[in-house]
Amino acid sequence: IFDDFILRFRDPRRFGAVMEEIWARATAKAFPNCRYAHVPGNHLTMVFGEGAAVVGREITAFAQAT
Repeated sequence: IFDDFILRFRDPRRFGAVMEEIWARATAKAFPNCRYAHVPGNHLTMVFGEGAAVVGREITAFAQAT
């Protein structure tokens, strides 16, 4: 059994989110041991600055909980 983690971000080139929140949450709910997390920024900025800090905190919390 795998634990899953879904990160959602926005892509300004596509006029909104790469995956709408409702679908991201539904996808996370469909998998056992999966957590949804919203990350500020887009697919590039989520790995720098505040986005990276959020990703790091969410991954750490997820790993500690599983």
